[in-house]
Amino acid sequence: MANVVDRICNLPRDFRGGACSSLDLIEASGYFGDPGSITIEAVMDVLRQDSTLVEDWELWSMDKRCDGWSLQPENGEYIVANTISEGGRYLDDAFTHVGGKSIVQERLIFTDRVRACGEFVLREVQSIAALK
Repeated sequence: MANVVDRICNLPRDFRGGACSSLDLIEASGYFGDPGSITIEAVMDVLRQDSTLVEDWELWSMDKRCDGWSLQPENGEYIVANTISEGGRYLDDAFTHVGGKSIVQERLIFTDRVRACGEFVLREVQSIAALK
């Protein structure tokens, strides 16, 4: 059986399977029983064992249609940022946002892609878990 960290790191793949919400997948991972096991070091170890997981999390970030954490490559660096939208409106059910502005609440810059992804995973999972 996969451990909590492995299951969390595979969340984008499992989510694409389509049967569960991201919160359901976090709950099924065992995260709520042992949130302390999700450390930056543990996440980075899993990501380094399978670099395609980093790509999965980058796609997860690009596909988001809501405020919150993001992971973006920028000029040879990797940005992990938490943004909120202010003003504007949504055009459709796909949450296409127009007008208004994005406000960056926190911005972290990394040169190590795996470290940036690990930091994004931790923050993203914590923000989703907080919805419970």
